[in-house]
Amino acid sequence: MIIRWDSELIKGKILIKEEEKSFLFHPDKIWTSGNYYLITDSRLEDLAGNNLNRLFGRDIIKDKTPRISEFYYKKFYID
Repeated sequence: MIIRWDSELIKGKILIKEEEKSFLFHPDKIWTSGNYYLITDSRLEDLAGNNLNRLFGRDIIKDKTPRISEFYYKKFYID
């Protein structure tokens, strides 16, 4: 999901591409300038079972307390 800085949900269409390795988002309305947030469910996994709470290559013996979050946010700006 994508939201604006003022919490407005940006509606649009998602196209899954290249064997589910990428996606495109086409908003229903033209982007306006400002800050946005891409919100991702932390349970999103690849085929090996890696997700945003259990990243590949993490030393599970040394790092016994993984960061657990329901969602992750990535901020981006549109000029």
